[in-house]
Order: sequence, then structure tokens, then C-alpha cells
Amino acid sequence: MMTGIESILLGFFQGDNKITPESKYKDKVDQAKSVLLNSEKIKYLIGYPQGSDPAFYVLCETEELMEYTKDWLNCALPRFCCKYARPCKEAEYSFESVLFSQWPHGFLKVAIWTQQHTPFDKDEYQKFVPYAIKEMQSALEEMVSRFNHSPVIKQDSGKSIGMLINGFINAYKEHDLDLMDSYYREIMSRDELERRNKDTLKFMFMEKERKWSAIVQFAHERNVISQVISSGVVTAIMNALVYSSCEDEEALTCFEIDWPALYYGAQEFCPLLTKTPAFDSESEWRLWAILAHVLNIEGFADKVAGNVDQVWLSQLLEQDTSVNAQKIDLVEALDVSKLSYEEQTVSEVLNYAQACHESELMSLYEWLEATPIHIKLSLKGQAPMRRLWQQVELNVASCL
Repeated sequence: MMTGIESILLGFFQGDNKITPESKYKDKVDQAKSVLLNSEKIKYLIGYPQGSDPAFYVLCETEELMEYTKDWLNCALPRFCCKYARPCKEAEYSFESVLFSQWPHGFLKVAIWTQQHTPFDKDEYQKFVPYAIKEMQSALEEMVSRFNHSPVIKQDSGKSIGMLINGFINAYKEHDLDLMDSYYREIMSRDELERRNKDTLKFMFMEKERKWSAIVQFAHERNVISQVISSGVVTAIMNALVYSSCEDEEALTCFEIDWPALYYGAQEFCPLLTKTPAFDSESEWRLWAILAHVLNIEGFADKVAGNVDQVWLSQLLEQDTSVNAQKIDLVEALDVSKLSYEEQTVSEVLNYAQACHESELMSLYEWLEATPIHIKLSLKGQAPMRRLWQQVELNVASCL
């Protein structure tokens, strides 16, 4: 009869991550077994999925500890070897599913840079991978050792900032204003969170309070159109603009909207609203469709199609706003995978990254980090470009 550990090993080292007893990598299974057998609260496995690059799977006893560990890792790991540690709540590969049986709250995944994000050719990259694994493993083990000798989390400590934010977002989704207020007050009393992230929570809170004029005023104060913007801020501003121009949700169905008032209110947020969106809910897509229609953003219907009810969309397109005859172009998200590394191109990406959607930021940062060193040094030698690069790094750090 298999033990729990044997079951985990059998499930983890199969499929895309299969290692057989005859494999030259069979010692990896033995190493993983010794890690799982220890009594430490932070453990890790190394996966070698076929068709992808090696990754560390960091397994923490609790979700709270996972939040702390993510921050520690992102400070400790050698950035030239790997991407940032990211929490995983669902499996990307089938072999990862077995981990949720023991760690239902998820795990942290730290992947080595792919070859395209390094300056190495194929042969050099093959030498880089074992070196990167060694450096990452050394940093990880040192972090675990420090925690074991002097754990900073006490049993009576308050919740981590990550846990508080998760609680706030869940309360937001459940429309529980009282619980949101409780989490919001505790989060605002902490020093761990960057101002931009606190601003996002404030926008979300005001949205649920339906403080439309306050949202617009706060957006002016923070000059949101000139910085990296989160979906929470975009949604709050869209709600404020639309519901300041109509009575209620029913008005959005029958289009009883003060179109001129909506147009004049939305004009100043045009740079934000013309960026290609990626919303999660139909209600958010509907708000953007209404704003895109009144602003006459070209091609918006193609982006919305499939995300909203088609009858509703057809009726929206029939609405004569009689306000703006000039079409406005939709700004497509920047696909850096099609770009080559030249100084001018890197400069353009740096500028684009200053006011992009937060969901785009990590892929832009990873592309920038892979810039050939001579271009990177040249740009960082220029004060304006150096400030742009530093701002991207600060924005990435505040998103983790």
C-alpha cells in the first residue's frame, strides 16, 4: 500500500514530467522524496516538464505562510536566473494536480527564464540551465534554513497583507460592504502596501458605495491615465461615468442614458478607455461597450462580441448618440514577442509600460529584462530612460 508521499511522487513524476526508474534523472525522485519526508513547513520540488523549462514548486504548510514566502523568495532569488515566484491555485500541467491533495491552498511556482529571454544560444543555454537550478536551489535552501532557525511568523500574529487583500476582494465579489470596510481599514493601517495598490482598493470600495463623483475626483487627483492601471480602477471609473448618466442597471438594458453627458464625462478618460480591455464579467464588458459606443471607438464591437448578449449588443449599435462623428482608434495591447531588440524599440516599450494595463506589465518587464546588455547599459546611462526603467521595476514589485 502506497504512503501519501509515494502517491505524491508517483503523481508528480508522470505525464509531461515523467521520470522512470531507468531514467538518468531518477536521482531527482530520490531528492524529492527526502524533501517531502522532512518535517519542515516549507518544502520544494523541481519539475522538468517536457516542452518547457524547469521550475521550482514551493510548498508551504499554510496559505498565510505561502504569502510570506512569496515575498521572501522574490527578494532572495537571483533575478538573472528566474522569473518572479507566483502563486498557483490551479494546475497548468496535469502532473501538478497531485500537489493540491496535500496543499489545497496552492503552491508557489518559480520558473527559469526561457532561452528567448536570455542572451544565450542553444548550446550556451543548455549550460545555463543547470547553473540556474544550482543558484536558485542554493538561495531557496538558505531562505528555508533562516526560517527554520528564526521563524518570523508567530501563532498569534495578524493576517498577512496578502490574506487581507484576498479577503477584501472576496467581500467585493460578494457585495459585502461591511466586510469590505473591515478589511479596508486594517489594510490602510499597514505600511507594507504601495500607495498605488491602496488606491486601487479605495477605488473598489468607493465603487461599492456608489460614490460616483468621488471616484472621478480621485481619478483626477491620482492622474490615473498616466500610470499603470489595474482592472479594479478601470471598473470603478467605468461605473462612475455610466451611472452618473443614467438611473440604474435597468436603464442600461433599455438604453435610457444621457448620451451627451456621458460623452463629455468620458472624453477625459479616453486614453484609458481606448486600451484593449480584458474583463472577467459581462457587466464590465457592457459598461465598456456603452462607453466605447459613445466615444465612437472603431472596432469595439468586434472586441465585445462573444462577451455580451448579442441581442443587447445589436440594440446598442442602433443607438444614435449624435455626439461624436469622428472615430477613435482602439489601442491594441503591445505584443513584444514580435519585436526585435533595438535601442529605439526598447525605448518605445519602456514608454508604453508606464501607462499600460496591470495585466500586461509582467510580460513587458520580462521582455525588457532580456534586453541585450549593451542596449540596457546604453539606455540606463541616459537619465530619462533610467527613470522609466526604475519605474517599471517599482510597478512590477508592487504588483507581486
